Amino acid sequence: HYTSAFLTFVTLGYLVSPTTEVPTDGVSKTSMVKTEQLDKDIKDEVLKLNNKESNKASFDKAQGLVKLAEAGYSDDRGDNGNYIDVPGGKRFIGTNHGISAPILDNYFKSQGIKRLLTKDDMINLSYKTALEIYKADYWNAQHLGELVDQNVANVIYDGCVNQGTDAMRSVLRNALEENGVEISDNDVIFSKEVLTKANGVNQVKLFNSIKKFREQRYKESDTFKRHGDGWLNRLDGISYTPQ
Repeated sequence: HYTSAFLTFVTLGYLVSPTTEVPTDGVSKTSMVKTEQLDKDIKDEVLKLNNKESNKASFDKAQGLVKLAEAGYSDDRGDNGNYIDVPGGKRFIGTNHGISAPILDNYFKSQGIKRLLTKDDMINLSYKTALEIYKADYWNAQHLGELVDQNVANVIYDGCVNQGTDAMRSVLRNALEENGVEISDNDVIFSKEVLTKANGVNQVKLFNSIKKFREQRYKESDTFKRHGDGWLNRLDGISYTPQ
């Protein structure tokens, strides 16, 4: 608060550099030098505010919400995301930290692990590895760090985790079009270009549109009767907080 008030009257250049005062008596001697010394925390905050990257959405904040909803191991055999395809059928694996069986299976393959994924692999999945998967597959791959509104990033990221990135491409396309953004068939929805357009619309309206289309997508699911209440409670828990 005090930083905001101070910036009302003082320029950034004045804050971070010394100024020289020339005596009014015209005496040609070493000028009096006055350096404005700021509290280090204030100066760091000023420089941070001037850094454009500080205005981008944060993965850590978005993941904080997901962690609350996805804690622990799930052995729900009625959840299609808890199985992987194996020769002759499917193998039950479960979900841990919100990482589904197919996602962990893909991660194993990317690490050069050739054996079949097991239930014990999922149970023993560390949160550190889960974070690595989350950031690579759900945050970075969708360029969500390009978004400027943390609320919009939160609701999209949570949807990518819970409903899948393919579903969220459809959700975001519908939400953008509802808010007047023209999307062509050639546009990549999670590209930097499209997300820049998303930054330019009313963020509250965009947030509400995304929630609406996410809810519609949930209700179209084959397992909505089994999981619908939990899904909708999760979605209702994501609210818009003014930045």
